[in-house]
Amino acid sequence: MIGINNINLSSVGKTSLVVSMFRTLISNKHVKNILLKVEDGAEPNSSNLEQIQSYLPFYTLNPYISDIPNEITIFDPKECQAILWESLDLVYFLAPDLFKSKNFVNLLQKHWSEYDRSKTNVDEVRQYIKNCPPLKAWSLVAIENISARIALRTMLIDDLIQSSIVGQFKQVVILGSGLDSRLLRMPLGPDVVGYEVDLPEIIELKKKLLPLITKECPPTSKSTNHYIGADLKGDSWIELLKSAGSSDFDSTKPTLWIMEGLLMYLSEDETNNLISNCSHLSSSGSTMVIQIIGHVDGEKDPQFRKLVKTLLHEDVRFDFKKAAGSYLKDNSFISNVQVYNDNDIFFKYTGLNDPKLDDGWSQFAIGYKP
Repeated sequence: MIGINNINLSSVGKTSLVVSMFRTLISNKHVKNILLKVEDGAEPNSSNLEQIQSYLPFYTLNPYISDIPNEITIFDPKECQAILWESLDLVYFLAPDLFKSKNFVNLLQKHWSEYDRSKTNVDEVRQYIKNCPPLKAWSLVAIENISARIALRTMLIDDLIQSSIVGQFKQVVILGSGLDSRLLRMPLGPDVVGYEVDLPEIIELKKKLLPLITKECPPTSKSTNHYIGADLKGDSWIELLKSAGSSDFDSTKPTLWIMEGLLMYLSEDETNNLISNCSHLSSSGSTMVIQIIGHVDGEKDPQFRKLVKTLLHEDVRFDFKKAAGSYLKDNSFISNVQVYNDNDIFFKYTGLNDPKLDDGWSQFAIGYKP
């Protein structure tokens, strides 16, 4: 145990932990799908079974709730295992209003037969959750549809890396990396250098987790990785990136830039400044993928955004004025710009539409620098 609850994390840092929990739920369902297919007599896929082998000690058959379609489950075990058991307290401190929400009440009524909203107080609810198996506990407090959204954005970016990295990019920079494990689990070669930049408190936590994680699940990646603690609202991260040890960042080499779950915490000016700085550091052939939150057509404010405002009101920004693709086009990433919302990605992987995901909650843009 590393004593997560003794680490001073802002709500941004706590959100990183929560995202890890969602990825745990998604990974657990991925494993369950594979094992159920084998139990039903399907021919086992040796690569799938090999993939989940190191995860099986953490796999649980305990019941949990999931709104994730089978087609979009992902396998990302590395960032979550070490913190699963000791981070449940963070649910209450991150989002106490969650315990009063309609969706949460409906879940409790379904899975806790003794629950009576008129008689049960918040402390009793919290204790009930802590007494549940970890996966069930986290699934109970999962915001509606967010597991599916995280799975979708993970699949989109993973596919981009795997389709582009071989022979093209030797540098990958993940800004606002949180506890993301991409630089460990992607099939990156030894000639690739990865850089992760996030708030110092999050990088400190990640460095404490890495020995535990890699001991249980050896990395697939062979890349050399650097972890940089800096506030991306300013410019200090640039010099730290350029001098990150023996593998200094080289702005003459094509770079893959990833900003997932980051720009929601920055203002419009901070966002423009960050993407402009990345452009100045990028050679021809570089690629950028960003996710923005808050852009909708007209004045519609989707219910999902209202919920997020309630839970994360002190940090999340909804003042974006442009569509996602415009941020790239305004900063020289003008070639073959692709824009997706959550439903577009869902359709890409399932051939289906889901109206619940087509609410203007987030947009993704991928662009290339000619």
